[in-house]
This record gives sequence, C-alpha cells and structure tokens, in this order.
Amino acid sequence: AEGWSAGTEAALRDDGVPADAQPEFKPSAVAEDRRAAVLGKDFVGSADRALTTSGDATGFHVMVAEEKKGYGWRTAATLSEAGFETDAWIGNACVTESGRYAAVAYAPRTFTNKPELMSRGAFTAIVDLGTGSVRKLPFQATLGHFSPGCGSGEDAVFSQFTDEVSSATSETRLITVAAPSGTTRKDRLDGQITSAVPVDGHLVAARGHSVVRIDGARVRVVARTHGVPFQLSPDAAGGVTFIDRLPGAVRADAEPEAAVSRVTPAQLRSPKAANTAVRLARGKLTAFDLARAA
Repeated sequence: AEGWSAGTEAALRDDGVPADAQPEFKPSAVAEDRRAAVLGKDFVGSADRALTTSGDATGFHVMVAEEKKGYGWRTAATLSEAGFETDAWIGNACVTESGRYAAVAYAPRTFTNKPELMSRGAFTAIVDLGTGSVRKLPFQATLGHFSPGCGSGEDAVFSQFTDEVSSATSETRLITVAAPSGTTRKDRLDGQITSAVPVDGHLVAARGHSVVRIDGARVRVVARTHGVPFQLSPDAAGGVTFIDRLPGAVRADAEPEAAVSRVTPAQLRSPKAANTAVRLARGKLTAFDLARAA
C-alpha cells in the first residue's frame, strides 16, 4: 500500500531482545574438557553433591548434581501418592550429614488450604541420593518450611502439630528418623516447637522466644532470643547458629532487622551455662540467609 514500507529493524520482545534471536546455549553440566580447570584437578574424586527440589503435577522431584559428574542435574526420585489429582506436588527436604540421604515431606499443593493437612498431613520419605531408592515412612508431618530438619549424624526430624480448628490443645510431636534404617523415635511436647534439628544425640529447636534443648519429655532453655528463632543450623564444632528477628524500629516504614547468633557446644551441654547467644552478624531481615556447608 502507498505510504507503507517494511521496516528493516527486527521486532523486539518485552525484554528488549530481538524476536528472531536464537536462544542462548546453556549447558546442562560443566563441559568435560573444562571440568579440571573449573572444578579443580581432583574433581573426579570429589564427594560433593548439590540438591534441589521441584514439583509439578507428576510428583515432587528430588534432584541432585555431583561435582565428579560436572554438576549435571539428575532426578534421584519422584515422590507422589496414588489417588490425588493436583496441579502440583509441593514439599521440603533436607540432607543428612553424610550427604547420602534426603528426608522429604511432600503433598498435593491443596493440602495448604486445610489446617489439619498443613499441620500434619504431608507424606514422608527417606531417599538414598546415591541409588535413588525410596523408603516411605508410616506417618505424616507438617508442611512447615522447617520440617524435616537435619543436623549432625544421619537422623532427620519431622514435626507434627495440632491445629486451631480440630484440636482443643496445642501440642507438638517430633519424630526422629534414622535415615539408614528408617527406625523412629517420637517425642510429644506441650505447645508449639519449631525448627527442630538433631545435634549429637539430642534435639535443638525453637520454643517461643528461646532456643531449647530437648531430651525426651525434658525441655531446657539454652538461650533467650528477641523473636522466635529460625533456620537453626548445627555446625561442625557442635554449636548451633540461627536467625533472630530483632525488635521493630519506631518508624513504620523501617525495614525489619535480624541477627545471626550462635549457641556454643558448652551451652548445649550444661544447664549452668549462660543463656545468651553470641551475635555474629546483624542486617536487614530479608538481606541474608543461612546454609550448611561441609
């Protein structure tokens, strides 16, 4: 048509990239001829393993990537249960100290809509990350982000809670599972106890504004905190590091702050030790995170 001419400039997508641009090649693993340079010459003998999870309508996928294989991702196991129609399976996982086993809580996404299912309805399993074998466990647990919890040794801790709709009391059940054998130990406690992790044969967790040590029915305060401590992470020395939200600022628009603090092995062992944690760092609540490392 008169007055119209085809432009010579390529159309752009919303992100500013030409619409006809070829997709960038993204390798699924470190190229074999680059592994020694990128990962170090001894990478073949490495036992390092990364883990992540992903859920869709087919199940909750436990995925691993080993350094000796160039960190190429593979699915170790896909977890689901018959009889459920859902658009996505969701869940949480943690890895035992050896890196061999993953403890997993998983459920259809819609379980989060019902208090009793959110509190104690997730299915549970232990996955051998080397062989992919799955040991499904004979109990259910919370979908709370802190369950299951892993720490020192090969145990994992799953949490169950009562709920405000169907329960007249507030109780917590902590189920400790020996990952290699699947044997369990159950501790029933009053109130809500969160973020439980195994540490040298006992449990360390959060109860209200405190870090506590749990031995069966006995609960002892290890350290007082400003808020409910979370992301409890045992370290190689036998202590436990955690995040503690600090009291709010006067200004309504001020960003909340938190501290990273630690209780020592001596505090965990002795009832006579001081009940104040050592502060390691302070910053914006959303600006940092904790992760366990070898």
